[in-house]
Amino acid sequence: MAKQDKVSSEALEELLPVRRMLLLNLGLGGIVQFTGNVNWEELTCVGYNPQTSTLQAVVAIRQQTGYSGGLCSAGSKEFVRFFIDYGSGFQDLGYTSFDVHDVPDSHAVAHPIEYVVQMPLLDTTHRRCCGTPATPKVRAVLSWNTVPGTNPNVLNAFGNMVDAHIQLAPKPFSLACLIESGVLNAGLKALKQFDLEKPLSPLPLPAAPDFIELAQKYKDEKVQPHRFLTPVLGSLTAKQSVAHPIPASSLQSLSKQGIDLAAALKLLENTSADVSYEQLTCAGLHSATDTVGAVIQIKRPLGYNGDLCRPGSREYVAFWADWNNNGTFEYLGTTSVNVHDLGTIPSDGVRYSVSLLAPGIVEHLRECGNPNVIRLRAVLSWSTPPSTTNPNALNAWGNRLDVHVQIRPGTPVTNGELAADIFYVGGVKLSDISTLTHLAYPSIVLGSACDGPLMDRPWGGLVNIQGHIYNAGAANSVRFRVRYKKHSDPDVDASWTPVTFAQEFTLEEPFLPFPSQVTVSQIAGTEPGLGSGWFYYVENQLASPPIIEIDNLLAVWDTGSLEGDFDLRLEYRKTTDAPGVYLQSHVVSIKLHNYQMVASTVATSLIDSTKDLDLVIDGGDCHSYSQSATIHGHLRVIDQYFGKWSLDLQPATHTNGAVAVPSCRIYNSLADQGDGNLAWSLSLDTNKPDKCGYTLTLTGSDRTIINSNGGPHTASKAVGFAVI
Repeated sequence: MAKQDKVSSEALEELLPVRRMLLLNLGLGGIVQFTGNVNWEELTCVGYNPQTSTLQAVVAIRQQTGYSGGLCSAGSKEFVRFFIDYGSGFQDLGYTSFDVHDVPDSHAVAHPIEYVVQMPLLDTTHRRCCGTPATPKVRAVLSWNTVPGTNPNVLNAFGNMVDAHIQLAPKPFSLACLIESGVLNAGLKALKQFDLEKPLSPLPLPAAPDFIELAQKYKDEKVQPHRFLTPVLGSLTAKQSVAHPIPASSLQSLSKQGIDLAAALKLLENTSADVSYEQLTCAGLHSATDTVGAVIQIKRPLGYNGDLCRPGSREYVAFWADWNNNGTFEYLGTTSVNVHDLGTIPSDGVRYSVSLLAPGIVEHLRECGNPNVIRLRAVLSWSTPPSTTNPNALNAWGNRLDVHVQIRPGTPVTNGELAADIFYVGGVKLSDISTLTHLAYPSIVLGSACDGPLMDRPWGGLVNIQGHIYNAGAANSVRFRVRYKKHSDPDVDASWTPVTFAQEFTLEEPFLPFPSQVTVSQIAGTEPGLGSGWFYYVENQLASPPIIEIDNLLAVWDTGSLEGDFDLRLEYRKTTDAPGVYLQSHVVSIKLHNYQMVASTVATSLIDSTKDLDLVIDGGDCHSYSQSATIHGHLRVIDQYFGKWSLDLQPATHTNGAVAVPSCRIYNSLADQGDGNLAWSLSLDTNKPDKCGYTLTLTGSDRTIINSNGGPHTASKAVGFAVI
């Protein structure tokens, strides 16, 4: 934490609570200048799950107060921005957030409270063939109540940054991978007729590692036999579970490799909670989606029973909840992540994440006036799943971690009662959608920096509806649909239109290496008395462990050219319910904006007021100017949900720093629809750009969230001139 020299650390600590409230309520910059304070919140770890393509971080909330109100208020927000470095510097991946409030300690639980944030990292460009692990560095930057900037090295007043190396999933098996591995000769003429990168059906992998091969590989690599033989030593004793039993002949072959199986077995029986290979480093709860998560540090390059071209092994994490904080834990479920020998790893290891939807949470919801903070336990075990009956049991490899988490406020659901919630609409959690304007990320005080984040955003394109149906039972035993209507239309059945877009569900079967993809179309015909648009809910919540839809996707709403305010809701029913009977979720209202800005294509000296975007040089396009001249012009960027515009002079290698004035602008209020005919100028004599031809490009954008995580709509126009 940096501070002014004349302010003592003791005085700073006294001023911190005052400054915190000033920053929120008054927008003041500075009684004391400091950054990176972690007195209230701290980012503790970052990880990645290559099977689900999900980044995850855990934030520890350390104080009872200082978060702008209790759970019955809006509170404040913790923002986490992610960056990734593939070897040439950090690239911005975007940011996410969670709500934080003043939550008092009790006699049974105390801060810190651990919260999970998640963000997809659907990287396909930097994935490598299985013979070459890709382990980029990820940076997460935390900031309280202010979105972190796009500079990965800058901290705001409150928060910190954490770096971690992650492992990307290998790219699909292809001819290029066979060439890379040396199986195919790249010079073969026959290969010219094929797309070398086109995915092929992968070669079948064996169900179990080749322990004879591992014994030879690990002999000089200091990987102990009782480590890599853990999955098979159970065949020699009833005390150890058997993951991959092998025939006696194979055990004899291992003995011929110089491995003392009796000694290895004795070592394994005397090993408990060894963390020299892997360790659970943090855990928490993603409160908005009832999802528990944890991060695992892999510490060694070898000892995970196979490289990325082989099955490898699994790190299992079982989660337990102490609902009443009395020391009695209830089993929530077990999930896992596939790990491998990577050959070489960074000195800080590689971080993997796991997550698990905990449907039992809805039975323990409380109203906001009665905060519910419980103890969560995570138990890590390599190769062998942890106990599902004893929360205190530890296997040979792994550890246990207890943390406090806060369950979201709400009305509890009785065990067995069919219930549902919508978590996210168009990639935005419901608490980030204004009930007044129906815009995402409502903001009272808007930023002035041109590269600042866009707030007060409408949606367009494909809008994902994410949520969960609780107590649905076996797959296909519940039917559901999402319907929408204009916000101004009466709330009668005829006003509601179903979303019928077929979609792909991603189901996580915890003990399989990768999720399965299931394409679901609407059920043919109509539901008796209820009309069309119904889908089967494909989760199997009765399976052991349950087969869960990992991203909670319920529907994809193609909003086409719709504009304005719309309501949507989730409807659901058991297949055994009487005709005409269904339940429904709360209604969510959002604003749609599918209009695409239109740029002028005419080269004149006058602004075209019939277009949304235009740029002109007052003296005309493609003229020549001396190095002492000043060029004048006008611009136009108009949109109902104006976001920002910028002017860019190219080629930058010859401008010597010359920029147009003003060079950019971001919207400043909900009523701001842009600039209709704004003057700009470019003084050449200040920087004296090189004698060259130049283009000045105007790029304008609105604030729309397109296709749930993209956008906004943009348009641009360029004008040219020469400096002589």
